[in-house]
Amino acid sequence: VAVPYGVAIFLGIFLGHLLLAREDRRRRTEREAQAAEKRLSAHAENTPLGVIEWDVDFKVTQWNRAAERIFGYTKQEAIGRHAFDLIVTEVSRSEIEEVWQSLLGKKGGTQSTNQNKTRDGRIVTCEWYNTVITDDAENVSGVASLVLDITERQRMQAKMRLFYHTIEHASDAVFWINERGRFDYVNKQACESLGYTADELKSLYLWEINRDISKEWFDEAWARFHGANSPGTAHYEVEHTRKDGSVFPTEVDANHFLFDGSELHVAFTRDISKRREAAEELLALRNYLSSIINSMPSMLVGVDDEWQITQWNRTAEKRTGIGAGEALGRHLPAVLSCITWEMEKISESIETHQIIENLKKPRVCDGDVLYED
Repeated sequence: VAVPYGVAIFLGIFLGHLLLAREDRRRRTEREAQAAEKRLSAHAENTPLGVIEWDVDFKVTQWNRAAERIFGYTKQEAIGRHAFDLIVTEVSRSEIEEVWQSLLGKKGGTQSTNQNKTRDGRIVTCEWYNTVITDDAENVSGVASLVLDITERQRMQAKMRLFYHTIEHASDAVFWINERGRFDYVNKQACESLGYTADELKSLYLWEINRDISKEWFDEAWARFHGANSPGTAHYEVEHTRKDGSVFPTEVDANHFLFDGSELHVAFTRDISKRREAAEELLALRNYLSSIINSMPSMLVGVDDEWQITQWNRTAEKRTGIGAGEALGRHLPAVLSCITWEMEKISESIETHQIIENLKKPRVCDGDVLYED
């Protein structure tokens, strides 16, 4: 069929424009693809994550700056090296081989955590995120890995676990108290001492377990700490009320902290019931001994190693006319000059911690002859 000359010219021009447009689109697509590849390459090279590519033989084909920093090998040193010869520890080989086979078989291995070795022999713990690379026929041609060194993070987590364990199992009851007077945290001893579960205690206010503290007192104390330029501390004794209503005395060491923009009142408390009982028993014993000493018909004087009077009974008061309040704490020879002749033996008794007797020794006092033991 003959095509008119004008139509042929039109079709030629039209097809030419189509071809030119197609070529422009191809070139533009290539430029965009090259730009995208360049951006992706720059991102991969500068990301804080290690970026490593492997061929199907588990040899390095790509190695970025972060991988150099993590493992200590330069890109030139790493390219072409097998993973087992480069960064895999002896103890991890079987585990890594299993991960690698899972990746090649498209059966898993996309995420793993294991130990690796560095160029200088250090052992680091790394998190791996792996992606299988396939060709147009969906055959595996390699693996791309992102790697993160979590050694320091794990060390910090271990320290935090140790810190939590020591606080949770401390012999003192520990309370973290917020600005509302509620408990953000209570340890095991806090629960056991009060008879509550941790959740039950967290639903209470401080003044519900502490009869010596009111909401108004707490708010005022918090305001004082809040306005201070440095963390506040306090030491006091209060009574705590258990879940069953019984009351027991406690000693409290409290600190007010500002941490990460939040304020927290931390209290370490200990049950001092036994201490109070022991103190009361000791006081009763002292009173008992004091009664015995004061009721003795003999004059009884006690001194320390510096000759300061520590005991002066009622008979001593009667014999000397000097009251205990006046005598206690004074130097013995200044109060009882007539005993200076016994100073040597008293010194010997103090030094040797032995009883030295001197029975029925006569002494003239104010013209009278007295016999003393």
